[in-house]
Amino acid sequence: MNGIANSRVFVEAPNIGALTNLQEIQVFASFSTVAHPNAAGRSLPGRDYQGAYELRDASTPEPPISVRARQAIMHELGHDLMNHIQARDGLPITSPNAIELRYNCAVGWARNHLLYDVGQQAVRTALHSGQIPAAQYQIDENNWNSGNWAEQPITPYMANNSSDDFAETVRVYLSNPALLRSRSRRRYDFVHRLRTRGAHALQSLPASPCP
Repeated sequence: MNGIANSRVFVEAPNIGALTNLQEIQVFASFSTVAHPNAAGRSLPGRDYQGAYELRDASTPEPPISVRARQAIMHELGHDLMNHIQARDGLPITSPNAIELRYNCAVGWARNHLLYDVGQQAVRTALHSGQIPAAQYQIDENNWNSGNWAEQPITPYMANNSSDDFAETVRVYLSNPALLRSRSRRRYDFVHRLRTRGAHALQSLPASPCP
């Protein structure tokens, strides 16, 4: 069944793989037709890959739908984790202690809702001063797999918006933590801290340096 669940009514939306509402996760049949590229390792400096499959052996078969469904469930669990912490803390999104702002600052999301390579000192300096980093450091769905980035997303979906960036980070942390750590140490460290020290650990850290 392809669609978005709204109560018990399904609206056709064939590109939607799964949805969550904090009470249930629904996985749709679009997994049989929608490709989900995933990097297989760290991209090399000076190389611009057009897609993740350039990093894979051409003979590697597409994973079965059951594998992709599990990946989608882990992605939705990432959304649930973010929503749960936000609901528990009751903080406005503008609070320097809010988990979303902490994550955005840690991995390179600026106030203009665009992603930048936070592995660059110039990007961190701009973010911490409330400025928009230089355009040369912007990461999007077309250049996400460039080997020139210090902090490399694992999928193009991560460069779409910060909410899906976090959900994808949780998914890859659960399914392939070594890959996440090799491509984006800051994303790995953020989620690893949540896992090993609990969500309350964020509140024991200094407030986000990003205004």
